[in-house]
Amino acid sequence: ELDLAYRAEKVGPLPWRAIVTAIVPDAFGNPAEKVFYGARNYVEINAFAGATVVVLAVAGFALGASSRVPRWARWFLAGAIAVCVGLIFVGGPPLTAFQSIPVLGENGIGRLRSLLALLVALQAGVGVDALVRAEQPYRRVVALGVGLAVLGMGAALVLGSVAATAEAAGRADYFGRQLVLPGVAAVLAVLLVLAATLVRRPEARVVLVGLLGLLVAVESVTFARSFLPVIDRELFYPETPTHAFLAAELGDDRFAVDGYTMVPGSTVVYGLRSATAHTLTPATYADLLTAVDPTALDRSRTYPLFRPTPTLPSSPVLDRMGVRYVVTDPGTAVAGSTEVVATATGQQEVGAGEELTAEVPAGELRAVRLELRAPVAPAAATELVVELVDADGTVLGTGRRRVLDRTPPGPVDVAFAPLPDPVAPGPWTVRVRVEADTGGLVLATSAPDTPAVSLVRPTDDGLAVAFADGSVVYARGRSLPRFRWAGRALVEPSADERLELLAGGALAPDVVLLSADPAEPGVAPVAPAAGELPPPGPPATVDVRDAGGDELHVVVDAPEAGWLVVADTIQDGWVAEVDGAPVALEDADHAFVAVAVPAGTSDVRLRYVPRGWRTGVAVSGLAALALLAAGLSGWRRRPSGPDRPRPPRTV
Repeated sequence: ELDLAYRAEKVGPLPWRAIVTAIVPDAFGNPAEKVFYGARNYVEINAFAGATVVVLAVAGFALGASSRVPRWARWFLAGAIAVCVGLIFVGGPPLTAFQSIPVLGENGIGRLRSLLALLVALQAGVGVDALVRAEQPYRRVVALGVGLAVLGMGAALVLGSVAATAEAAGRADYFGRQLVLPGVAAVLAVLLVLAATLVRRPEARVVLVGLLGLLVAVESVTFARSFLPVIDRELFYPETPTHAFLAAELGDDRFAVDGYTMVPGSTVVYGLRSATAHTLTPATYADLLTAVDPTALDRSRTYPLFRPTPTLPSSPVLDRMGVRYVVTDPGTAVAGSTEVVATATGQQEVGAGEELTAEVPAGELRAVRLELRAPVAPAAATELVVELVDADGTVLGTGRRRVLDRTPPGPVDVAFAPLPDPVAPGPWTVRVRVEADTGGLVLATSAPDTPAVSLVRPTDDGLAVAFADGSVVYARGRSLPRFRWAGRALVEPSADERLELLAGGALAPDVVLLSADPAEPGVAPVAPAAGELPPPGPPATVDVRDAGGDELHVVVDAPEAGWLVVADTIQDGWVAEVDGAPVALEDADHAFVAVAVPAGTSDVRLRYVPRGWRTGVAVSGLAALALLAAGLSGWRRRPSGPDRPRPPRTV
């Protein structure tokens, strides 16, 4: 159901030196300190288990016969660890064969690190059980010593190679600091394990193993604080004015974003539906994204991004995707036609608190465009404030734009939310001032005290600047709701033709584009793409009762039969009912769905029932019963009382 073709190119093993991260997690750097000099990114290379856990795992191999873990389970763990290490860090023919397995071969082999860490932890558990339960015979103590010696030599070899890499990257001191905690933990873990194998009193062994547990906790917490940096609660997904605006206005529809203005997927925290997200994207929806912007998936198939362009907000494809608003970066040029009022002849520094003015003609306006020549060493973000004042001195609107010390020279657009209607008579005055503690800006000027000004006027693109505070938000007047009524339908089997029709923007709002002939013809009006559509019918009332989750509930009151269109990617694994009776869920608008609805009032429900769901529930239930039966059987056979046999002591 998902297009994973982009993973067809097989990825080789991780560099063998990356195995050092099992005991020195930050050997190649960490994001908390913004340091990294490894071959892959930090998240994809780290194999942390902990020096103490690795030492305990070696104890599990050497002393495992003294534990309660069956021999077959110990052999399984040893074999599985060897296989994982070979596939992840060695590769070769075994990895090639492994990558020929469907699904498994479509993931980077480095992701097997999570399973490797689990297996090592289980093996460490074998070691803990063996240390606690019994005194160890001489031959197993010798085996433990040999195992720890081999571990030490292997670690020295890998650490020497990584040290050379750190030296070449100029990070030798950093690498040395990262060795301190794992080194101390490893030495203490070896001493504690050896002491636990030699001590005779069971209580003492328990105390020594408890100290090993404390070492595991120290290493794990230290690793987590660099792998998952902790920030202040108020800074964790802070709500901005843009979030507040969308929360109040978006409703059940979607918004789109240009570039990194809002990180894809993060808006789930606020209950806001975005047109892009960091996720696996169904192939048909990916087609719509690239129809909006051909480069949307160039960065990553799972991390779509729209290029910041003035034409993005008016894309006709966004209409069918239920995109009601488009959020753009303040640095993106405001969409519209440009009217030059005063051309640049010079430049002037505008310091903190200073002001420039320019006279401009009245009229509908989206933004004032100034020419920035350079920031003047601002100590912090500088606020560029532009006011529009009418002939009577009334402030019609105020726009703000942050200018950082890294803002490049060039045009700077300061957008305005909708101005009062009707438009006040002109001429208007543009007042430009800088709000900052220190520094200022260098602006192009047409006269000593008059900034060079251009005006961005609205065009017939269906857009309106709805919000301008930290970002520019366009309201899309031609957007169709996520749940909508279509009285007519066209059928176009060709995917290319469908995308061309959707991108052309010529389809009427009350027309839905079906991918195939309906499963139940005659229920609602439909025509082939090459044929003529029936005339428009009366509209219907669409009452959305439940717009999210695994069930969607809509009540439709329609004078005539037609189609309920839902702009969600639910073509697979979903079923539909109208008034409790199952109906076909038709592929619509290339990536979405439509349900044929008769005239009158209809209760429409769409539910997520993926293939295999009932089978999976049945299998899980049977497995639970089998486990319960096995547990009860073992409990009934377990001897109790004075006749219960005791395990022999190991000498």
